[in-house]
Amino acid sequence: MAHWTIDEGGGAPDRYFTTKLRASVLELELSYRRLDGRVRPLGEYRLPLLSLSMKGLVRKRADGQGYDIQIRVIDGEPFFSLNKASEAPMAPYRL
Repeated sequence: MAHWTIDEGGGAPDRYFTTKLRASVLELELSYRRLDGRVRPLGEYRLPLLSLSMKGLVRKRADGQGYDIQIRVIDGEPFFSLNKASEAPMAPYRL
């Protein structure tokens, strides 16, 4: 299982972004680090990347090098966030 932590504030506020992820299914434990250093768990998720790319929630790379994923925390909840027009909650994929 992958472990990602989204930092509050910073260069890309409240976002986690990765490129060229080669897995077809990502099992993910997600956390959120507040400015004061406290870490809050956001849950565990099972993300079927091909299916999510067909919905426009993650991007399958044209060069065949895997998937690009962007996650943003909005009011304490994680959302897929490739762009603001296609943000969607991650709750349906929670384990």
